[in-house]
Amino acid sequence: MLMQPGDAFRLVIDKHMEIFAIEELLLINRFDFRCVNL
Repeated sequence: MLMQPGDAFRLVIDKHMEIFAIEELLLINRFDFRCVNL
């Protein structure tokens, strides 16, 4: 299966956005937890 460079690039972008979203959610959760502890 041959992949076009654009498809590979889009796949990489999707993966990065997915990881970024997960990290953002973790950061928000940690921040909320800290606020609750205060």
